[in-house]
Amino acid sequence: MNKKWLSPALIAALIAASVLTFSCRSESDSKTVYSLVSSVSIAVELNGSPTLSNQNGDVFTLDEAYGVLYSVRFSECSQGKSLLPQSIQIPFLGSAYAGHSDILIPTNWNTPTHIDFLNPSAIYQIIEFQEQSICDAVVTWARWDGGTFNLPNPEPESTYSVYVSGSCVPPTETEEIEFILQTSVPSEVVQPLNGIVDSGQFTALYFQLDIDLSDMLEDVVCSNDLLDNPDTNALQILFNLQQSSLWTSEWQ
Repeated sequence: MNKKWLSPALIAALIAASVLTFSCRSESDSKTVYSLVSSVSIAVELNGSPTLSNQNGDVFTLDEAYGVLYSVRFSECSQGKSLLPQSIQIPFLGSAYAGHSDILIPTNWNTPTHIDFLNPSAIYQIIEFQEQSICDAVVTWARWDGGTFNLPNPEPESTYSVYVSGSCVPPTETEEIEFILQTSVPSEVVQPLNGIVDSGQFTALYFQLDIDLSDMLEDVVCSNDLLDNPDTNALQILFNLQQSSLWTSEWQ
């Protein structure tokens, strides 16, 4: 997988982004009819384990690796447009909808979950709501808060969207470099669904998110940069997780 490194300037721009814009698809035929659904079944599967060596010959040891899958939600359609406001999309990593902790729309799963990437478990959820059309699926990673499930006990001292700690050894060295990579920056991915279907044909949606953990450390290089830029490297890990996610949807 060929990815570009997230530059410090890009990270600064991502953190600074706070102005909302509306992401709309092009106008569709005014006669388009959307199927109305009243429930979504969600399955999140985490597969594999982080590859602990890279093409440079670096060898990693992970002590802890966590992330917070904050929201899985679905936007309504209206005249071919998604009604869900989205934040400015910056190359390589999309920032998340401002006020992610207050996502109070009917199609949000309301199950923000703290995930242990070294001991992952599947997540299953059914959300029911008043009938509406659905155009997009939105998956948000963001820092945990008081309503997050599966938090460690005691709770961590700082909130984060991604936290990875451990050590690594470069191929030409023998001394370990210990690191803590952490960021609280939120990020989300929006993917259109096939919402244009015959009215009344379907009443529910099955949505599955398969996250491949094997490439989690891709483009993370064992060097002093891990210590100097922990936020940048943590965002690289988040980007890898997003890029390694497979979305499947089935109308029922």
